[in-house]
Amino acid sequence: MYLVRSGAVEGFDALVRKLGSNPTCIKQNTGLRPIQFRDPNSFLALSKLAHLLEAASRSCNAPLFGALLADHQDWHVLGELPINICQEPTVEDAILKFARILFLHAGGIEIVVIPKRQQTQIQFRYLNNNNEDMAQLYQLSLGQLTHIFISLSGSEGGVLSLHLKQKWPESDQIFSRKIFSTIQFSSTFDGISVNSAVLKIKPRPDEDMIKQHFDNYLHHLKNNFPNSISDQLKSLIGRMLASSECTLNNIAQALDLHPRELQRRLQDEGTSYITLMHETREKIAKEYLEKSDITITNLALNLGFAETASFTRTFRMWTGLSPKAWRYQQRKKS
Repeated sequence: MYLVRSGAVEGFDALVRKLGSNPTCIKQNTGLRPIQFRDPNSFLALSKLAHLLEAASRSCNAPLFGALLADHQDWHVLGELPINICQEPTVEDAILKFARILFLHAGGIEIVVIPKRQQTQIQFRYLNNNNEDMAQLYQLSLGQLTHIFISLSGSEGGVLSLHLKQKWPESDQIFSRKIFSTIQFSSTFDGISVNSAVLKIKPRPDEDMIKQHFDNYLHHLKNNFPNSISDQLKSLIGRMLASSECTLNNIAQALDLHPRELQRRLQDEGTSYITLMHETREKIAKEYLEKSDITITNLALNLGFAETASFTRTFRMWTGLSPKAWRYQQRKKS
């Protein structure tokens, strides 16, 4: 079973209401509860999310519901992923890193960069979809991939071509951004085609949007964990592990605290930065080993370990088993 962050469908309720349907009923009929969407970093089964989008498409009579939802979103629906990749030397390096750490947002999706002389294809596909109807999920994913590329390339992005293998669904839906109305259906691949030269430029992220994103997230932390600096810190660690920015000083800065003040408040709660780092790493490691097919090497790197051997030793301290043996044991139980 693959998982996806509930934040991937940010704006779902507002769009469904705008199209004349009831988002709560659609969620309940799909076996989901509104509370599961309260925290954008909670995880849902990918198959459930695909069913939700298809149900919304039918209820709203919107064959392009997934693309419409993406049209109402921006890169921040992908959490910290865009921020973790924007310091790479080139846009191409950033896209390749995005492909490596995408499991932090959604499992079971593969992104491949296919270089061409003038136009390069950035393709994506979902693994093991069991022939389920995923048309809306593909539309949404195409839109979010487009947001990522535009956020990295800025005004240098030039003309993009958006492609989907699915057939053109007759629709009179109106997009607020012209780029989403120019999707090429019945294409040979799912993804975008970009000017190859743009891949060689340095990423040019919108610094104001990044600051706003962190300000909003800080507000979210204080609202959801008003009395626990430990819970706030664990949430931040979980978001920053995949980058090289997960340090005590950077986390203190994100919480608008001096590092010594952060350490003192953690001590008052009977814990420490190192303890919370280990707890968060262990929780994330177990979740992905049990519920995804990520390789041990990729998991180790994206948990901030310098090498797989170090992760394996640490995991054995937590559980008494190697990551591979623990994964096998958990799947045997189920």
